[in-house]
Amino acid sequence: MVGVEYLRVVSERCQSLKRMAEEAMRQVSDSGLFWSENENSNSIAVIVNQMSNQMVPRWANFFITRGEEPYNSENEFNQYFLSRQDVIRCWERGWKNFNEVIQQIKEEDLLQAVTIEENTHTVLEAIEKAMFQKAYNVGQIIYISKYLQSDDWKSIKII
Repeated sequence: MVGVEYLRVVSERCQSLKRMAEEAMRQVSDSGLFWSENENSNSIAVIVNQMSNQMVPRWANFFITRGEEPYNSENEFNQYFLSRQDVIRCWERGWKNFNEVIQQIKEEDLLQAVTIEENTHTVLEAIEKAMFQKAYNVGQIIYISKYLQSDDWKSIKII
């Protein structure tokens, strides 16, 4: 029973993180999605690409490869988008993929072993790692959006 409740909460928290980032991204201009403070900083578009690159390969065939899907981190910090629509398409693809897998995980799966980046984890640990990464990245998106909007920023409620 605890595992079922955990998976329900994870699903809700994922939707909350996604919604918060989307509210932040809606507040910035199209060009704001591609803005970065300097060459060592990431734009919102790069962060979206990074998140999607983590959500698609690692989770696409999660039950088949048990997390051992090859992961190409070289493209993680590149920006291939030309428009807001490209950014949103990438964003939606990553979240759709991740959410579909989370919905398929059962309580009895949580303690099974999976391999991520050559390290063995339980499914529960893999979920927690993914949630931690998403929260970190969403925080970055919100921070950049707030910085760009300055006095026009509208606070985002955490649910």
